[in-house]
Amino acid sequence: MAKPRKVHTLESIYEQTEECGECRIWKGYYTVNGVPMVYSGGKMVAVRKVVQSFFQKTNAKYFGCKCGTPGCVAKEHIIPRNEKQHMNVMSKNSVKHASNPIRRAKISASKLAQGKLNPEAISQIVVSNESGPVLAQRYGVTRSRIGQVRRNGSLIQNVWAGLM
Repeated sequence: MAKPRKVHTLESIYEQTEECGECRIWKGYYTVNGVPMVYSGGKMVAVRKVVQSFFQKTNAKYFGCKCGTPGCVAKEHIIPRNEKQHMNVMSKNSVKHASNPIRRAKISASKLAQGKLNPEAISQIVVSNESGPVLAQRYGVTRSRIGQVRRNGSLIQNVWAGLM
């Protein structure tokens, strides 16, 4: 049996929000990139698009909010965007996200945790009789990486081999 197609009204949308000053913050489902979504008319739709459709017919695919509050779906704050405007906003947000010092620290920590094999470590792995898991833990790499080094010999030598 098919799920009934719920068609939302402004009241049914606003029942799922919380007032915060002039904003109405969505308490329902969000996509991975933070877009408030609702199941309406048999498909998932952006809440801002549904709210905007009650007041103004537009063929815009993207909607943002003037206030900049994540999750705000107040009708007064919703602004339609064309694709170019949307891409500009998204690129600015990605630059902000990448320059976040907490994010940079997490990325640096994860790269350190993965480990890098220097030429001495590669030489020691190639001649070592220890098991792959022991070496992987010692050098902070995966067992498969240890296997690659052992199968291919010294990866540093392979790089220099092409120059001779």
